[in-house]
Amino acid sequence: MLSDDDIELVDIESESVGKRKVLRILIHKPGGVKIEDCQYVSCLIEPVLDVNDLIAGDYILEVASPGLDRPLKTEADFRRVYGYSVKIITNRTINNRNQFVGEVNHVENGIVELTDTSSERISIPVDKIVKARLEIEF
Repeated sequence: MLSDDDIELVDIESESVGKRKVLRILIHKPGGVKIEDCQYVSCLIEPVLDVNDLIAGDYILEVASPGLDRPLKTEADFRRVYGYSVKIITNRTINNRNQFVGEVNHVENGIVELTDTSSERISIPVDKIVKARLEIEF
């Protein structure tokens, strides 16, 4: 349903704040997420949560854009940042290290290829990535 409106579900986060639960839905839309997009998604999701009693007790539903420093988790995430610098931490060593900073220059078949600051090309399997974010330069 969201894909019909060019809205992509990026992540779902849940946390407790005091006695309340917070359910955070992060969405992406080409060209940027507007407040109307967040309202639309909230209106779609909230009735489903309430009717099916999926969250016991009081809760707060937040729908937002993940922002520039959003976590990168899927091939689609890495394709979106093609040509930009990212920082990746892996759960195993690759080329004798597990932290990488470099420009995304290819994403295919579960592999992200970076060119690091020394112009070395590094292939990193997406399933070995523990954490990845866009490197924001000011």
